[in-house]
Amino acid sequence: MRIALLLLVSQLGFAAETTPNTPPQWSSPQFSLGDAWRTTVFEARLPEGAVQDPEGKPLTLRFVGKGPTWLKVDSQGVFKGIPSKKDSGSQTWTVEASDGKLKSTAIIEVKVGNRPPAFADSKAALPEGLEEKKFEAAFPIATDPDGDTLQYTLKDAPPWLKLVGKKLTGSPVLGSAPQATATLEASDGSATATLALVLPIREKNQPPKFLLATPLALKERE
Repeated sequence: MRIALLLLVSQLGFAAETTPNTPPQWSSPQFSLGDAWRTTVFEARLPEGAVQDPEGKPLTLRFVGKGPTWLKVDSQGVFKGIPSKKDSGSQTWTVEASDGKLKSTAIIEVKVGNRPPAFADSKAALPEGLEEKKFEAAFPIATDPDGDTLQYTLKDAPPWLKLVGKKLTGSPVLGSAPQATATLEASDGSATATLALVLPIREKNQPPKFLLATPLALKERE
């Protein structure tokens, strides 16, 4: 009887030790979490059924290895973070799923994009200028949704019109009336926005001129 009991206990113990426990299973070796914008909050989850435990155990996720530090994953499996101005392009992380004992990993990808600057309108009219008189006016400013510093360039402008600091300045030459045009470009280093500029120019008041090369000879009355 004692021998039979020991055999039964031994068999039960062996069965308990051999209860199957397999690692979490990923449906794909790599997943895309979508697109993120620099300096903007990004939040995403893995696709439904991306990782499961064959025994139905709860899983926890964490990053392993090297990867950009702006993205975090919480206990609920939510990926969240804010890319910096320096982040750009395709970025990847290795994420580990664990059932408490066994683990498995997959790669996740986020594409960080740069949003271009923008002007409020596509065309802007500047204050009126006068031929041969100095003109100076502030130009319209573009905005950048990522908070990037913008550099401005003046293109297709007449030779006398220059971009100095944050102003347009110059002296319209004779014959510039009735207007001058130019293109203002704003760049964040990788993307640009353009604005068409129109500068009305008033003609300089000229002294009266004789239409004849020689004056008329007037006859005296007889």
